Amino acid sequence: MNRIQTAALVAATMLSAACGGTSNDPQPVTIDFKALVGNQAFSCADTAGYTIGTGTLPWIPKDFRFYVSNVRLVDANGGEAPVTLDSSFWQGYGVALLDFENGTGNCTGGTLEMNKAVQGTVAPGTYVGLKFDVGVPTASNHLNYQAANPPLSNSAMYWSWTSGYKFVKVDGLINRATPFTFNFHLGSTGCTLATPGDFSTASCTTLNVPAASFASFNASTQAVALDIAVLFASTNFDTADGGGAPGCMSGATDPECAPIFPKLGLPFGATPPGTQTAFRLVTK
Repeated sequence: MNRIQTAALVAATMLSAACGGTSNDPQPVTIDFKALVGNQAFSCADTAGYTIGTGTLPWIPKDFRFYVSNVRLVDANGGEAPVTLDSSFWQGYGVALLDFENGTGNCTGGTLEMNKAVQGTVAPGTYVGLKFDVGVPTASNHLNYQAANPPLSNSAMYWSWTSGYKFVKVDGLINRATPFTFNFHLGSTGCTLATPGDFSTASCTTLNVPAASFASFNASTQAVALDIAVLFASTNFDTADGGGAPGCMSGATDPECAPIFPKLGLPFGATPPGTQTAFRLVTK
């Protein structure tokens, strides 16, 4: 069975699922991801940190992981073909965990293992675009992580107080006079349990699931990057935390979330959702 190949169609870059065996055979697809800080690669080894945001103090990396789900390839007519994710340590329940920390440097709360790609199969066809959600689908978001299989068995990506998972976990250290950890944890909020102790009865008022969409995508030459410099472009790490949990924990009134959510295309308070800019396509 051949791998995904790319071809040109009406001067647009597209993704082509090459035929192998019979024409109905599912075709393998690999979608690469990158963790960037502007034009630099995210690295736990960079203990000096990155100067980003509107302040002057550097952001020193501590963690960088996120879930993606509902991955689809898009054909030239706008038709969407779901990607069936392979079963692995990093993929299950229709969810993939992308992990860019390696447990070194200041990322001591992480693991040596890393994952930088989504792998699966798609129906044969010719595809020009890519869409996916950032997060865990509601049906799987309230599993008991202690009984779940990977990648939903990861305690570092679980939010016990909201009865759900951290869709995005981007943590950094700010060396103020008193060192301060600025955590960005995205997840569903307003979650309650209809039956106390039974996470399967959970429901949330705000899902906080960003969507990324790229009309032109070439899997052979391009990767999807989450750019922290864009995510925190309007954040000032020099100033004291304005309230709520340290950094942004997705609270509806947390002032540190206000400049971050729009970068993911999410509404915040009275601010309506805009176009997400934190995820972008880059050359492999």
